[in-house]
Amino acid sequence: MVLLPGCNSNAAAKLSERLRKAVEAASFLCEGQELDVTVSIGCDVRNPESDLATEAMINRADKALYESKANGRNRVTMAS
Repeated sequence: MVLLPGCNSNAAAKLSERLRKAVEAASFLCEGQELDVTVSIGCDVRNPESDLATEAMINRADKALYESKANGRNRVTMAS
């Protein structure tokens, strides 16, 4: 989980995509073998004035994560 205070949905989506690309481009070694590593990200944004509970926001991000995985992995999905 990454918390980004003051981040709107556009900025959160851009940062999530940068993180995804950084992981994909990184070199990972395990027992002498290079691994291809990718990451799927589910993202949600909450307005500070919203009455949406933290648990509900986490659940929405988790659902978006599973949508990323179901749609081919190695992608960012924003909660709807």
